[in-house]
Amino acid sequence: MGMENGQAARGIGMLDPFTYGKFEGFGRYEWSDGRVYEGGFRDGKKHGKKARYKLKSGKVYIGQWENDQPSGFLTFTYESGRTGKALPQNRGNGQFGFAEF
Repeated sequence: MGMENGQAARGIGMLDPFTYGKFEGFGRYEWSDGRVYEGGFRDGKKHGKKARYKLKSGKVYIGQWENDQPSGFLTFTYESGRTGKALPQNRGNGQFGFAEF
């Protein structure tokens, strides 16, 4: 998880010696462009319920992640406080976006 889409990143979380240095359990992951993921990890991938994903714009998505991808409905909040629902959209090559409504 040192690089994602060309962005340097650093992780802060639990490392389990039995997972060969991969994140396991709850942790925080920060990218150099300002994005932050706080939530569960399994086998070094983002995975868990009620995970928090903050974009560099300040918008925050909260929801479930499975196998390094958002899954199902998520809620989002703008810095202004406006809220809504979103569905993740797979854009291929590990890229994703959100359809908001």
